[in-house]
Amino acid sequence: AVTVLLSGTRKGTLSNDTGFFRLTNVAPGQYTLRASAVGLAPQAVSVTVAAGETASVRIILDATARQLAEVAVTAARGANQKPVSLG
Repeated sequence: AVTVLLSGTRKGTLSNDTGFFRLTNVAPGQYTLRASAVGLAPQAVSVTVAAGETASVRIILDATARQLAEVAVTAARGANQKPVSLG
């Protein structure tokens, strides 16, 4: 799902599985719509909402390649633990 926020308002939503979203009861005006998701480059687009009309916006988020930091996994056995033989 993609997070969609309408800048300057408290309005936001998540897209569905096919990428569609809907924000309702938006006052007429000029806004910046911000879309973001993990693994995708965030996008911001301008949208104008006219009184009594529906505004449609198409946003395409591109995949981003990120190098993760090294992860080290360690384990230790406590002094009171003894090996158990099964079989």
